[in-house]
Amino acid sequence: MPWIRATHEAWLTSAHKEIACTDCHGTALSEGLHSVQEKTRMVVSHWIKDIRNEDIRLNERQVLAVADRRASCHRSEHAGWLSGGHSATYRDIYLDEAHNQMEKPYADCFRCHGMFYDGAMKELMTLEGEPDTYLINNRQQADRAVVPCLACHQIHTETGDVPKTSVYVRAEKSHLRTDHLSKPVMYEQSREVLTSDDPNALLCLQCHAPNAWHQAGSEDDRTPTGVHEGLSCLACHSPHSQDTRHSCTACHPALSNCGLDVMTMNTTYLDKNSPNNIHHISCASCHEEPLNR
Repeated sequence: MPWIRATHEAWLTSAHKEIACTDCHGTALSEGLHSVQEKTRMVVSHWIKDIRNEDIRLNERQVLAVADRRASCHRSEHAGWLSGGHSATYRDIYLDEAHNQMEKPYADCFRCHGMFYDGAMKELMTLEGEPDTYLINNRQQADRAVVPCLACHQIHTETGDVPKTSVYVRAEKSHLRTDHLSKPVMYEQSREVLTSDDPNALLCLQCHAPNAWHQAGSEDDRTPTGVHEGLSCLACHSPHSQDTRHSCTACHPALSNCGLDVMTMNTTYLDKNSPNNIHHISCASCHEEPLNR
């Protein structure tokens, strides 16, 4: 089949070319009767040349199974992912009453939260009544991760001078390399903001996106302005856990240039009263008058 042939050719030039297909995809017996039935259908489709099955793609259950098998090789990355926000489940995201009070779940939520989900929102949830009565129809689905490894990584990617990340585009059912993403123009009011050229920062922007006017810090955007303007997300965030606790000391000495201990400053964006939100902190955050230089 052309699709299998193209995938095999991509695997031959990938970083995983020494890894057997079954190590990631499993065998006909990996998942019991379900695997046997699935592989039997594939063999039958092959022999009868059923072109309806020519474009073969992993469903969500298979994507999560591949991610679980990857954990045996990428242990530290998996542990980081488990400790970070991207390991959130459907229950965490879609039964968040506070968020559902502001915005009712709808189809575009799957663009970031559940990219590989196989159905529609009405199949995932019962959205009758108030947010505290919303239900996820399948209890097993409720415990699945909404941002698995393959949301940001393509396994059959070529080696060489290419980024290790790619974004899964749900509408196209395919991955797009992050260095092929367009760099958006961002603004602070009317001023154009300097943004990072790091492809990984462009990946973050696919979900942590601004409003229609591209205002930095609007909606779910975290584009830094102020003293951190131009920095990549990964300058402060660990790639898989998103942890930032030790990032300040990577650039700052024990005391900042202003004589402040940066490790004791309230810099979190989670605190609405934070005077030093790390994404927007500027000299004026601490100094009422311009500094003499």
